[in-house]
Amino acid sequence: MNAYRQEIGRQEVLVGLDVGTSKVLAVSARVSIEGNAEIIGYGEARYSSGGLDKGVVVNVDDTVQAIKKAISNMEMMAPCGDISAVYTGLTGEHVRGDASRGIVAVKGGEVTDEDIRLVLDPAQVVPNRAVGKRILHITPKGYTVDGQSNIREPRGMLASRLEADVHVFSCEENIARNLERCINNAGYEVLGTSLSQIAVGNAVLADEEKEQGVCLVDIGAGTMDIAVFIGGAVRHTAMIPLGGCEATNDIALGLQISRLHAERIKTEYGSALAQMVAADETLPPIQMAGKSVNIHRQLLAQIIEARYRELFMLIEDVLTKSGYQERVPMGMVLTGGAACMNGLKDLAEESFHRHVRILGSVNLTGLERVLHDPAFTFATGILMQGIETCMRNRQGQPTRMLHRLQGWISKYF
Repeated sequence: MNAYRQEIGRQEVLVGLDVGTSKVLAVSARVSIEGNAEIIGYGEARYSSGGLDKGVVVNVDDTVQAIKKAISNMEMMAPCGDISAVYTGLTGEHVRGDASRGIVAVKGGEVTDEDIRLVLDPAQVVPNRAVGKRILHITPKGYTVDGQSNIREPRGMLASRLEADVHVFSCEENIARNLERCINNAGYEVLGTSLSQIAVGNAVLADEEKEQGVCLVDIGAGTMDIAVFIGGAVRHTAMIPLGGCEATNDIALGLQISRLHAERIKTEYGSALAQMVAADETLPPIQMAGKSVNIHRQLLAQIIEARYRELFMLIEDVLTKSGYQERVPMGMVLTGGAACMNGLKDLAEESFHRHVRILGSVNLTGLERVLHDPAFTFATGILMQGIETCMRNRQGQPTRMLHRLQGWISKYF
């Protein structure tokens, strides 16, 4: 039996796999039949040369090996049988988010689950889908019942016509298949593929934030994924093909050290605000090419601060052009591996002129190491999408149990 469906007593184990620009992260969760989920293991592995660039596979062999190692490390932490299937996610410039509309006739006079399923069906909302594209998500923004718009929950209403305004997320089929092929070559089946903004939003945002208006930014090594949530739904998404690697490159160039050394000192000693660092503080000497290199920590911080200020300007520009700049009263939520930086919150609030929070995964329980680290939010978000799919597809459960599962899902999704 596959590990993602392997029952341990009354529980199953599911795996979320984040194949990123700089490394692969794997996270496992134990999910009870009642729908309670707990993170029980994680593993990570860096590429030896480079696996992905801006969400696109550029080295198949390196990616395959990193996937194998990350999952192996996860299994060593929390043995759960042989893992044979995973859920994964993707990002990149090839991903599109478009507004669309679905329309169906309500046959029984009352809106049912089947009517909602039909109005959100890809054949309804994307009738002329472009060749070579894959639909990732169709998220409803609101419904119209017999001409009455702004309906949030049409289920159970008397009607003859149901319409849905939706946000359709699609990607390049071949790019998605290349990622999935790497996972297959590593020995694992892909059960589902999620979009970064949707998955991360599920992991870190509260329902109130999505309702009132919030801007979510997942800052990774090679990309920054942006999503605006208002009225409980995604209203705008964007991706900037830059991330934490830009700061690493600047450090390597400015200090004339290798990228490997630059990444290490950025992670261990970096600060996004130079004013927080003492002028006379130095780092432990770096041994390189047979000589010792001494670096002042404030100079390191100045390089990092300059790059992050530029990145934040690009984010602000996207928000301004989208027209949602003044419609996010809950402020900004930053997450992702490149958001793990001393002083970043202060620099972000100074740059965006609004409240900023830097979060890990708040909508799950389990290992604190995973939940508190923003680097794991994409992996845990993928996992939550997998849990939702697993619960939806589960058959033959007693009615009372299904209601409990649906209540748990509605709390997080």
